[in-house]
Amino acid sequence: MKIVSAKTFVVGTPAPHDGGAFWVFVKLTTDSGVEGIGEVYAVPFHPAVVEKMIPGYLQEGKKYVTIAICCTGGKHRSVSIALEIATQLNREHGDYAVSAHATHRDVGRE
Repeated sequence: MKIVSAKTFVVGTPAPHDGGAFWVFVKLTTDSGVEGIGEVYAVPFHPAVVEKMIPGYLQEGKKYVTIAICCTGGKHRSVSIALEIATQLNREHGDYAVSAHATHRDVGRE
């Protein structure tokens, strides 16, 4: 049995946003037709998911959003992920502009 599709769902929560402003769910389907839905926990930072969240933040009047990404050491995976997210978010979005930058807190620390 292999996964043949994965679809994400970003759901905005009503005020006061208990549990976070957004919940992220994923639906997986296998080649034998088995389907399942699960909650994505604490890692909704794929650029496509973050892009879906931006209009909600703008509607709430937010001027900035901070995304923290970490891994043991903070010098490899988290750096690469942060750079990629910033690069993709800085693309043209049509209805709104995004100015994203990555700051690497632990680079240079020993």
